[in-house]
Amino acid sequence: MGVISIGLTAVLVLQDPTAALTGVVRDGGSGRPLVGAVVTLPESGRTETTDRLGRYRVTGVGSGPLHIQVRAIGFRPQTLHALVPAAGVVEINVTLDPAPTRLPPIDVLAARAAPNSQSDPPPPDRVVPRAGLIAHPLLAEPDGFLAVTGGVVSVRPESATGIHIRGAAADQTGYLLDGIPILSPYHAGGLFGGWNPEVLDQVAVTSSAASLDLAGVLGGVVGGTTRTPGVRLGASGSITTTHARVAIDGPLANDAGFLVGWRTGYPGFLAPAGEGSYLRGASGDWFAKAEGPALGGRWRVLGFGLEDELRAGSAVAPIEPDPIIPTNSFEWWSRSIGAEWSRSGTQTKVRWLSWTASSGAQTGWEAPNGRLQLVSAERDVGTLAVIERSDRRGSSSGAIRVNWSRTDYRIDSASSAGAKLNTDTPVVTAVANRREAVTGQLTLEAGATAAIGAGRAVFGPHLRLQWRLAAPVTASASYDRFHQHQQSLRNPESVAGAVFPVELNIGAGTAGVPVARSDLAIVAVDARLYPGARVTAQVYRRSSVGLALAAPRSADPFSAGDFVVGTGSTTGAAIDASMATARFVALASYGFQYTLLTAEGRRYRPDQGAAHTLDAGVIAFPSATSSVRLGLAVGGGRVGSESIGDLEWEACN
Repeated sequence: MGVISIGLTAVLVLQDPTAALTGVVRDGGSGRPLVGAVVTLPESGRTETTDRLGRYRVTGVGSGPLHIQVRAIGFRPQTLHALVPAAGVVEINVTLDPAPTRLPPIDVLAARAAPNSQSDPPPPDRVVPRAGLIAHPLLAEPDGFLAVTGGVVSVRPESATGIHIRGAAADQTGYLLDGIPILSPYHAGGLFGGWNPEVLDQVAVTSSAASLDLAGVLGGVVGGTTRTPGVRLGASGSITTTHARVAIDGPLANDAGFLVGWRTGYPGFLAPAGEGSYLRGASGDWFAKAEGPALGGRWRVLGFGLEDELRAGSAVAPIEPDPIIPTNSFEWWSRSIGAEWSRSGTQTKVRWLSWTASSGAQTGWEAPNGRLQLVSAERDVGTLAVIERSDRRGSSSGAIRVNWSRTDYRIDSASSAGAKLNTDTPVVTAVANRREAVTGQLTLEAGATAAIGAGRAVFGPHLRLQWRLAAPVTASASYDRFHQHQQSLRNPESVAGAVFPVELNIGAGTAGVPVARSDLAIVAVDARLYPGARVTAQVYRRSSVGLALAAPRSADPFSAGDFVVGTGSTTGAAIDASMATARFVALASYGFQYTLLTAEGRRYRPDQGAAHTLDAGVIAFPSATSSVRLGLAVGGGRVGSESIGDLEWEACN
């Protein structure tokens, strides 16, 4: 039974012949004050709620008998009878007995999100939110890299050979995690992307020279944003046939929070015992972040690490007791540590971040002329300052980026002298961009990137026009020029590329490596027909010069120090469509590209992308906790490269 205590404090008030009711409402089980309890006087219709200390106060109460009703969700209500004097303060403290309220189950289904959804910016960029990562019709398991593919972004889904944006090679794609550069972000042998999906909030593809975060790549940037830590300690994870993953987040002192993630893969777990041609080894990655308020803005520090170790037999086992089979081994790792401070005002946003990123690889390869040993390492140290300001007509942005890269590349060969290439490449980059509404339907964006590095200065303009043709339809045309001060000596045409996706970078200005340049033009139409439905179409043309190519000189997975400088071109088109409701998500995309590389008078089509790709899928949600997926991926017109020497190849998916 509830406990009621009543006290009367008489106060002579000649000017106002009314009384006041006050008191505290408490939980009868714990004795704690109840916040938000409702105190009602039925006769007068007066209602008040208790504050954070459980207190209430009702003034202007007339004298005489009245009823007082007190109620709160999860507690048994109380009705009291009181005799109120003509003036004074009546204190009535109430204790409510707990009474849990049982509610019937309710399924709440929000609108689903999909790649190419309504939240995406207009082409050429693409954003996949966390809901799109989880509810992707073509993915049995979430993968931040595979989720952004389709149309103009292509991969070989059966092997982690890299992400190709509008015909660009894999080493021409940059990677950022919360703005921090990530080197060698791929796994192999069962996993693709090196970012734990449990920590991701969204993944975006940016292929515009106006990108303030990462200059110095020809293709574009894949940027991951990690989720904000929760106000309570929480965890999520999964165990699959290829890997196990977990993420933990929660609060820290002074309104700060943390997020940590860990993942491990087990390539070869299901391989037959004693069969050397199957992949064996281990892979894994980790992530840690802390963030909170500081100096009127927010600070953030993060760390990321990745390791892979794979091995497989390089020849068919001879028929004899205890055969000795030569083994190909592939090892690589990646580390990034960074700090950021940002502050956003009504019109101005400033951001500063610094980082150190490194990666390394060691490989033993049984080449026809003897075993090759590769040792490669790269380290990048840099800082970036960004300012963005909006006004009545548009917005302006600018950035200064200073970074220093050191690359080491060494080949030891049993049949030759080998090779050793070391480079130090400091680069200073400035980016400026202005976006302004010319008319109500026309928006102009113009900017430029200037960089000094490798003993020369380069300049890249950026221009984009956007027309709002009708309420749901927008057309755009853009032109960009990109420069890249590092290039990879990995051979993407090698059969080993399926298990060795690491870019073996060498800085420009040493050993004949040039600064690569690419010009890209895009025309696109974006139609957002109604909420949840969207169609985009685009055509593009890319032309590149100064490309360091390892494939024309060797069939091995990497260059033995010899490469050629060539050119490249890509003509392509793509159309993407998606529809999302509370019960299902459907998407479809078609991409066409014709890519040619030219070197030493020879032209060839690289293995990086099929001429035609078609992806289609649907995911249905019969209930809030179940889903059914159906997907189709088709690639046509992929041309195999020539191979030198004996070769045994088997398709694996």
